[in-house]
Amino acid sequence: MGYQGSKSLSGAYQAIIALMPQHQTYIETHLAGGTVQTRKPPANLIIGVDRCDQAIDAFKQSDNYHRYSGKLELNCCDVQDYLKSYPFTGQELVYADPPYLLSTRTSWHRYRYEYTEQQHFHILIGRIFKSRMRPILGN
Repeated sequence: MGYQGSKSLSGAYQAIIALMPQHQTYIETHLAGGTVQTRKPPANLIIGVDRCDQAIDAFKQSDNYHRYSGKLELNCCDVQDYLKSYPFTGQELVYADPPYLLSTRTSWHRYRYEYTEQQHFHILIGRIFKSRMRPILGN
């Protein structure tokens, strides 16, 4: 299954991985196909979060799901709620790649779950930058 904004075709995942500091836990929000997660060196714990049950189910059917057996936790839930409740210790790296802002797109609807600009701001400022996590932002 292909996903809008996938980092696999453009090769963008290589630049993203090159930016990653050492970490014990890797959390990828808005998982979709998990391009970055499946190409980076594995962490002790790998967490994928996506609100879309179809994306989570597709990932469970992939070879990557079985490759990370015992290290991988998948969560089908709202990213904001997940990040709010996660007990960050400072050893986590979060790669957040939310849907593109509506104002930056050439077409109106491309994602199953959209965010308003206010929701983007809330996720990025309210959750990511006000916690002990180390973030890398996609898009």
